[in-house]
Amino acid sequence: MLNYSPDDKSSDYYKDKKDLKMFILNVDNTSGYQKFIDFITKVYENDKNSKIGVTLKNVGKAHTTRNVYDIIKALPPNVETLTVFLDGADTTSLLALEDRRIKELNLYTTGQVNTDLW
Repeated sequence: MLNYSPDDKSSDYYKDKKDLKMFILNVDNTSGYQKFIDFITKVYENDKNSKIGVTLKNVGKAHTTRNVYDIIKALPPNVETLTVFLDGADTTSLLALEDRRIKELNLYTTGQVNTDLW
């Protein structure tokens, strides 16, 4: 977990910005799925006003059909930023974003977009 806190809260630029807890999950480690969901849910239940960011790394790297749909669907409503690093062409897990309110969504890929897989 990383914690972001604005440098100078007296500055006009930072005055409305709140601290952000950033959680990172290596999706290749399947044993961590439920622990990750449980931990993020517990953080939300302890402080429903806290701002959370989530990074999902290695989506589709070792398992091309790796599905993170359940993880995205289980994210609490206070997730403000979601970053997904796609290492494969299967993006069906992103369907879990439907009807979600996220301020910032970052999608990155290490794949070549001009291949037949895309």
